[in-house]
Amino acid sequence: MKLRYRITYKKNQAMRYTSSLDLHKVWERSFRRANLPLAYSQGYHPQPKLQPAISLPLGFLGENELLDIYLTEEVPLLDLMQRISSNVPNGLEILSVSQVLENEPALQVQAMSSYYRVILLEPQNENVIQSNIDLFLSSTSLIRERRGKQYDLRPLVFDIKIQKNTAPLELWIHLCTKESASGRPEEVLNVLGIPFQLTRIIRTEILLSNTQEITKPDNCYEHN
Repeated sequence: MKLRYRITYKKNQAMRYTSSLDLHKVWERSFRRANLPLAYSQGYHPQPKLQPAISLPLGFLGENELLDIYLTEEVPLLDLMQRISSNVPNGLEILSVSQVLENEPALQVQAMSSYYRVILLEPQNENVIQSNIDLFLSSTSLIRERRGKQYDLRPLVFDIKIQKNTAPLELWIHLCTKESASGRPEEVLNVLGIPFQLTRIIRTEILLSNTQEITKPDNCYEHN
């Protein structure tokens, strides 16, 4: 028997520069310390069945990250949350734990879009940024290059907004994050003329296909 549980958590400053691979190892150690009845994969080198959503790039923070784990025994949700919370390191904060259907598609398949909050760490001309945003959103195509291949960034960006009355200035960016087609905040910032190094980026939410109505779902460009 395999039971599937979904963990919603924060990735805070202390874990900001922990890679996705290292974070996976952190989860494994934490679950073992919590003495959870983990389900394992098949094969010569069985591994605990952990299923993250979209990987968070190095240096980004996350306010509502998602991870599915598989257990061989049922554990009461409150007990499960307490055991996990007591064993994760500083920089990870467990927000909720829920049980989901074992036969649901993988989180990577369900992920459709994400919201990002971008804090500009140095003063910027708001009027210039707004003008660049308007030009970006009015474009029908923005050809870019990633790993030696050209792709169109524009269909991967659903919306960009300036958060009013904040100091420092903040942007909110809504991006397509399908498994096969993901927009990246740093690429959007590059087009807007904002140095990526002078920002702090927080992913605030991951929207899933089975729980959320996604803005412009058919506009996610499927690139190879």
